[in-house]
Formats: sequence, structure tokens, C-alpha cells
Amino acid sequence: MDPNYFIDPELLGGALVRVGDTIYDGSLRNRLEQMRARLSVE
Repeated sequence: MDPNYFIDPELLGGALVRVGDTIYDGSLRNRLEQMRARLSVE
């Protein structure tokens, strides 16, 4: 099975990897959202 690559202009940086039904989100957008959620709780 060959990997499929594409560029998503909505992805600010990093990578989003899908393996089967599992998604590994190492995108900058995801990191910023996690930071925002942590800061809004404190």
C-alpha cells in the first residue's frame, strides 16, 4: 500500500497522519487549540 500525500493550506504547520482509523495530529493548529484550552481553564 503506497502512502498518499497532499498539502492542506488550512494546516498551519506540522503534520496530520492517518493510519487506518487512527489519526495522529501533530499540527500547529492542534497545539495552539490545546494551549488555548489549558489557558482558559487556569
